[in-house]
Amino acid sequence: MSRPRVYFLLQAAAFATWWVVLLVAPAARGAFVAPGASFSSLAAFALGDLAVVALTVPVLNAARRGRAFATTGAWLIAGAVGYAALYCLGLFALTGGAALAAVVMVPAAAGSAWAARELAREVAV
Repeated sequence: MSRPRVYFLLQAAAFATWWVVLLVAPAARGAFVAPGASFSSLAAFALGDLAVVALTVPVLNAARRGRAFATTGAWLIAGAVGYAALYCLGLFALTGGAALAAVVMVPAAAGSAWAARELAREVAV
Protein backbone atom coordinates (compact mmCIF):
# COMPACT_ATOMS: atom_id res chain seq x y z
CA MET A 1 0.00 0.00 0.00
CA SER A 2 1.40 3.41 -0.97
CA ARG A 3 2.25 6.11 1.56
CA PRO A 4 -0.72 8.40 0.68
CA ARG A 5 -3.11 5.47 1.05
CA VAL A 6 -1.60 4.56 4.40
CA TYR A 7 -1.88 8.21 5.47
CA PHE A 8 -5.59 8.39 4.65
CA LEU A 9 -6.22 5.07 6.38
CA LEU A 10 -4.36 6.16 9.53
CA GLN A 11 -6.10 9.53 9.50
CA ALA A 12 -9.53 7.89 9.33
CA ALA A 13 -8.56 5.61 12.22
CA ALA A 14 -7.32 8.62 14.21
CA PHE A 15 -10.57 10.53 13.61
CA ALA A 16 -12.65 7.56 14.75
CA THR A 17 -10.45 6.97 17.79
CA TRP A 18 -10.59 10.65 18.74
CA TRP A 19 -14.39 10.58 18.81
CA VAL A 20 -14.41 7.44 20.92
CA VAL A 21 -12.05 9.11 23.40
CA LEU A 22 -14.26 12.22 23.53
CA LEU A 23 -17.33 10.10 24.19
CA VAL A 24 -15.83 7.87 26.88
CA ALA A 25 -13.54 10.44 28.54
CA PRO A 26 -15.43 13.74 28.87
CA ALA A 27 -12.43 15.32 30.63
CA ALA A 28 -10.56 15.21 27.30
CA ARG A 29 -13.08 17.56 25.67
CA GLY A 30 -11.83 20.72 27.35
CA ALA A 31 -8.66 20.85 25.28
CA PHE A 32 -10.68 21.11 22.08
CA VAL A 33 -13.37 23.70 22.87
CA ALA A 34 -13.29 27.43 23.43
CA PRO A 35 -13.28 28.59 27.04
CA GLY A 36 -16.80 28.37 28.42
CA ALA A 37 -18.17 26.61 25.34
CA SER A 38 -20.26 23.46 25.60
CA PHE A 39 -19.48 20.08 24.09
CA SER A 40 -22.13 20.75 21.43
CA SER A 41 -19.80 23.30 19.81
CA LEU A 42 -17.39 20.42 19.25
CA ALA A 43 -20.00 17.75 18.58
CA ALA A 44 -21.18 19.78 15.59
CA PHE A 45 -18.11 18.45 13.77
CA ALA A 46 -19.12 14.81 14.26
CA LEU A 47 -21.09 14.50 11.03
CA GLY A 48 -18.27 15.97 8.94
CA ASP A 49 -15.70 13.75 10.62
CA LEU A 50 -17.93 10.73 10.07
CA ALA A 51 -18.12 11.67 6.38
CA VAL A 52 -14.31 11.83 6.19
CA VAL A 53 -14.02 8.40 7.81
CA ALA A 54 -16.76 6.90 5.63
CA LEU A 55 -15.34 8.39 2.41
CA THR A 56 -11.89 6.97 3.06
CA VAL A 57 -12.81 3.38 2.20
CA PRO A 58 -14.32 4.10 -1.24
CA VAL A 59 -11.47 6.50 -2.03
CA LEU A 60 -8.86 3.86 -1.22
CA ASN A 61 -10.82 1.28 -3.17
CA ALA A 62 -11.00 3.59 -6.18
CA ALA A 63 -7.27 4.29 -5.93
CA ARG A 64 -6.50 0.59 -5.88
CA ARG A 65 -8.50 0.21 -9.08
CA GLY A 66 -7.06 3.34 -10.71
CA ARG A 67 -10.43 5.10 -10.85
CA ALA A 68 -10.70 8.89 -11.17
CA PHE A 69 -13.02 9.05 -8.15
CA ALA A 70 -9.94 8.46 -5.98
CA THR A 71 -8.61 11.89 -6.88
CA THR A 72 -11.94 13.65 -6.35
CA GLY A 73 -12.57 11.88 -3.06
CA ALA A 74 -9.05 12.49 -1.78
CA TRP A 75 -9.39 16.22 -2.45
CA LEU A 76 -12.81 16.22 -0.76
CA ILE A 77 -11.19 14.71 2.32
CA ALA A 78 -8.33 17.20 2.17
CA GLY A 79 -10.79 20.08 1.84
CA ALA A 80 -12.83 18.92 4.82
CA VAL A 81 -9.74 18.53 6.99
CA GLY A 82 -8.40 21.87 5.78
CA TYR A 83 -11.65 23.64 6.64
CA ALA A 84 -11.60 22.13 10.14
CA ALA A 85 -7.99 23.25 10.57
CA LEU A 86 -8.85 26.82 9.58
CA TYR A 87 -11.77 26.78 12.02
CA CYS A 88 -9.44 25.61 14.79
CA LEU A 89 -6.93 28.35 13.97
CA GLY A 90 -9.68 30.95 14.00
CA LEU A 91 -11.06 29.64 17.27
CA PHE A 92 -7.64 29.86 18.88
CA ALA A 93 -7.03 33.35 17.46
CA LEU A 94 -10.37 34.64 18.75
CA THR A 95 -10.52 32.94 22.14
CA GLY A 96 -7.01 31.80 23.03
CA GLY A 97 -8.52 28.40 23.79
CA ALA A 98 -8.49 25.05 22.06
CA ALA A 99 -4.83 25.41 21.13
CA LEU A 100 -4.46 21.63 20.99
CA ALA A 101 -7.11 21.47 18.29
CA ALA A 102 -5.10 23.84 16.08
CA VAL A 103 -1.84 22.05 16.86
CA VAL A 104 -3.36 18.73 15.78
CA MET A 105 -5.44 19.89 12.82
CA VAL A 106 -2.94 22.08 10.96
CA PRO A 107 -0.50 19.21 10.34
CA ALA A 108 -3.45 16.95 9.54
CA ALA A 109 -4.57 19.41 6.87
CA ALA A 110 -1.08 19.61 5.39
CA GLY A 111 -0.82 15.82 5.44
CA SER A 112 -4.20 15.46 3.75
CA ALA A 113 -3.23 17.89 1.00
CA TRP A 114 0.04 16.01 0.47
CA ALA A 115 -1.75 12.65 0.39
CA ALA A 116 -4.41 13.92 -2.03
CA ARG A 117 -1.75 15.28 -4.40
CA GLU A 118 0.27 12.05 -4.26
CA LEU A 119 -2.81 9.87 -4.68
CA ALA A 120 -3.84 11.92 -7.72
CA ARG A 121 -0.39 11.31 -9.23
CA GLU A 122 -0.71 7.57 -8.59
CA VAL A 123 -4.11 7.35 -10.24
CA ALA A 124 -3.02 9.46 -13.22
CA VAL A 125 -0.11 7.15 -14.02
